[in-house]
Amino acid sequence: KQLGKELATLKETHLRAADKHVETEFSVFSEILSNPLADLYVYDGAEVIIYEAKKYSASVQDFYQLIMYWDGLVSDGIKPNEGVLLAPQHVKGLSLILGNYNSRLDANGNNYNFVLKTWEDEGIELLD
Repeated sequence: KQLGKELATLKETHLRAADKHVETEFSVFSEILSNPLADLYVYDGAEVIIYEAKKYSASVQDFYQLIMYWDGLVSDGIKPNEGVLLAPQHVKGLSLILGNYNSRLDANGNNYNFVLKTWEDEGIELLD
């Protein structure tokens, strides 16, 4: 959670749009009582990016959690532009699964757009 907060602060600092919105533990599927919390939601004034962040290796299960967040945004009437699975490393074969999923459409008929990134890609150094 601390890394997510650090990333949120970094994003908030770099975004210039007046209507920007950065939030950790962002609630999706608002119509249900026990709605899941996405690690990070970023609206940069034009696009929505949703994050699933892991301190260690990201797995297939983590990717499906990110899909759930995307679908939750769509269910809530928000159009996501990118879903980021963020970790220092990603299990072998995850990029293939992700690529195959990106050829699918969400409930609104828009292509999924998932990417794999590292903390380093986002400008955060991991310290143990």
